[in-house]
Parts: sequence; structure tokens; C-alpha cells
Amino acid sequence: MLSDVRYANWQPLPAPVGGISEYPDSIRIDRPRDEYQLDMTVTKITLNESIGADRFELKAPTGAEVVHLADTAEDKRP
Repeated sequence: MLSDVRYANWQPLPAPVGGISEYPDSIRIDRPRDEYQLDMTVTKITLNESIGADRFELKAPTGAEVVHLADTAEDKRP
């Protein structure tokens, strides 16, 4: 078995979306071969809310060296 995913403690949605009327507020993922498990608890659910592009920006931590692989590959061409 690669993954064992369990959903529990189903809660009603404020308004059904696409025929779905409830969601699990507790999710557990077990990956025995990879030797890890993850427990998640949903504390707030918001449906169909607009998400700004800035929410998808990954900013490098202070002091981190950023290497752009495309630039590196061009530098090594003969």
C-alpha cells in the first residue's frame, strides 16, 4: 500500500457547491513506505473566493541564493 487517506468529522457546507453539501474537517494521510503521516484539520472553509496572483508568489528567504536553472543551462552550451 502506498497511501492510506482517511476523511472524518464531516461538516455541512453553508451552501451546496456543485452537488457537494458537506466536507471533512479532519484528514489523515499515511504513507508507510515513505515513513510519514500527515494530519490536517480544516479550521476555515471559503468556497469560490477570488485569489490574487500575489498569493502564488514564492519569495526566497533572506540570504538564500536563487539559481535560475534556465540561465545555468544556457551558460553551459558550447
